[in-house]
Amino acid sequence: MHSSLEKSEHYVVNILGINIAHVPSWALNYQFTAFRIFSPGKLQSAAMGIDAGFDMYPPLSKGLVDRQNWGRFIDFTKEHYKDDTQVEIKPNYINIKAGEHPKLPFEGHKFLRFSSKVSGSTAADTKVDSYIDTVTRIAQTRFGSRIRCWHEGADEFGAYNWSEVNESLRSYEQMNLRLRPAFAQLLSGTDPIEELGIAPFEIKHILGKGKGLVARFNISKGTRIIFVCQMLTINWNSAEEHETIHAIRSIERGTEITISYDHGGTSSERQALLKESFGFSCTCSGCTLPPSSLQASDNRRTQIQNLDEAIGDPFRMMSNPQESLRDCYSLIQVLDQEFDGCAGALIARLYYDAFQISIAHGDQARASIFAERAYKARVICEGEDSPETLRVKSLALKPAVHSSFEAYSRKWKRTRDSVPKGLDTVEFNK
Repeated sequence: MHSSLEKSEHYVVNILGINIAHVPSWALNYQFTAFRIFSPGKLQSAAMGIDAGFDMYPPLSKGLVDRQNWGRFIDFTKEHYKDDTQVEIKPNYINIKAGEHPKLPFEGHKFLRFSSKVSGSTAADTKVDSYIDTVTRIAQTRFGSRIRCWHEGADEFGAYNWSEVNESLRSYEQMNLRLRPAFAQLLSGTDPIEELGIAPFEIKHILGKGKGLVARFNISKGTRIIFVCQMLTINWNSAEEHETIHAIRSIERGTEITISYDHGGTSSERQALLKESFGFSCTCSGCTLPPSSLQASDNRRTQIQNLDEAIGDPFRMMSNPQESLRDCYSLIQVLDQEFDGCAGALIARLYYDAFQISIAHGDQARASIFAERAYKARVICEGEDSPETLRVKSLALKPAVHSSFEAYSRKWKRTRDSVPKGLDTVEFNK
């Protein structure tokens, strides 16, 4: 063992995307987590406290896709740490009782940073670096290049200043109302249509429901219906700073226009959630099927949840990617059956999952195909000008720029030029 770091040969090491400079050669023989290595030049500053962690940049939107992705991330994190006494589930966030108690809010759009001081006795005793390491890896598999890792010991700093971060942390204590005032006003008829500029639909009385929205004429699938920033909608366009509604299936004239409250689960689970959260019993076509059909739907919903959880497991994605892709293919079939080919954001997210699995093992060919399919699904849900739509479109053209490229292995290494002409079951699972 060396008595001084300065006496040994040094290297530059990249861990989780962070360049840790001047690591002694003897240290390379040990297994370090992502946030345990400091360069000799930073040892003095370590006495003052060194912060490390990751930022979400750009921050997540309030849109449906981002909410679902964040929800899956939170659910997986809860499951991963379910037996860990240092991980506390608070009403509005997950609290890691290590270091400076880094937190993960249940509302993803509030999240900017997950970090703590990683130097000093408290950090060492509570092993906070291990938590930061694991949560970082989980987040990277879900959000890719949006996860910006940083470590002050390596002259790496976050994307946000501390005043912004502290303000976001304070917001964790307050949950946003699920239903925005402007939408409630719209349903009650207090906002005139001419003031909102809604051409495709009008407010009418719906038998047994009160007032609702009805299409004035036939609306084609993928049509943007409205872009009013105060209205509850499918997607928040951060570039244009307004929210948008898009039709995910064709709507005939005179048909009531509805927004899905569906958070997944069986019919009984959905009804209980809607009753508790919104105070009504749902009578949509999916919730009022004949008993045998409803049971079949519940079975598919359970299968969707199980497959979704399996696909979202980053450790399985690393060790057994072929099984993860096979689950993606199975989930596509079940979603198509359950939602009659109109799964919308769920399909967009699924193809992006398949993209991440492929690119993490070096397969640009399949990754490009999956990104293109995710792009087409997002166009229907969010429009051509959505930042996420544009981002996925760019990944279809240049999949290797994704931060997860060859992150797990190169065993599927294939260039984009070798894109297969078709992706049947065999090709999907190859």
